[in-house]
Amino acid sequence: MNLSHFPEVDQFFGCYFNQDWNQEFSDWRAAVNSYIAETAKENVDKVLEELPGLISIIASTDAPLKLLHKLGCYFDPASEGLTVSVWLEMLQEVLAAK
Repeated sequence: MNLSHFPEVDQFFGCYFNQDWNQEFSDWRAAVNSYIAETAKENVDKVLEELPGLISIIASTDAPLKLLHKLGCYFDPASEGLTVSVWLEMLQEVLAAK
């Protein structure tokens, strides 16, 4: 598993879903909306390009949350009754809608 294939996702997660993300944002959607408002469209598009590959890798790993942590993401989708894969798909939809 080569996480270097996801530089924009890594940047996005590290900035908006770091260990203190929930002190800055009310929920994950607020973090995503802030990212969209503050980020150039081309960077959002790059995240959208990388997400399908990440979703594919997540689907085949036994420790998806650990993989998210390696990418700097400390949001736990289980806190909202979601799997990591489902949350990433939702994240993709929210980003694509903007």
